Amino acid sequence: MIETDYKLLEDILKGERKEICCIYGPPASGKTTVVKEAAVFQSKKNRKVFFIDSEKSFSVERIIQLAQNDKNVLDNIFVLKPKDLKEQGKFIKRLLKLKDVNLVIIDTIGVYYRLELKKNVDKANKEIHRQFNVLSELCSRGVSILVTNQIYQNITTNNISIVGGNMFKNWSKCLIRLEKEPRRLLFEKPENKEVLFDINNNGLVLKR
Repeated sequence: MIETDYKLLEDILKGERKEICCIYGPPASGKTTVVKEAAVFQSKKNRKVFFIDSEKSFSVERIIQLAQNDKNVLDNIFVLKPKDLKEQGKFIKRLLKLKDVNLVIIDTIGVYYRLELKKNVDKANKEIHRQFNVLSELCSRGVSILVTNQIYQNITTNNISIVGGNMFKNWSKCLIRLEKEPRRLLFEKPENKEVLFDINNNGLVLKR
């Protein structure tokens, strides 16, 4: 295992970085667990978390489990469920009007973007650019942004890529790829490092 900066990593996993951090990987690799842990950490500090659940997979039971059965953790987590890419953008933009926002989570930022691409490429790209612009503005105000994203396989090259490609990568100040076998957390930004981990009922466990 390559040694990494654990302070940097733990700040990301706790939702403490005031920048756009993107975590991507295959299904069941731990993406949603990571962002839910960050939500729990911030909520326990009485900070407001806005969870944009584009995957429709938010689980109250899992949040309570990660919070070690502390149901009060739900008081500071506000879940928004957009129905499409445009509504996802509206939810993000509304956050600019709120003063008390500490962490914004989007799980998964590319799911509606991917669907819109099939209808209108230019429209999809313009809309996601607008959304990233707003997220960047929120960061400048001291808000942490954690987004998850999917991957796809190029049928020509068989290479695995992040949905949104370089555009999504360029907007992300921190980029982390998760793998399942073995479970690995691979930094791609701000530098190339890797960490092994496990997932249990209490969440993600780093192997130092």
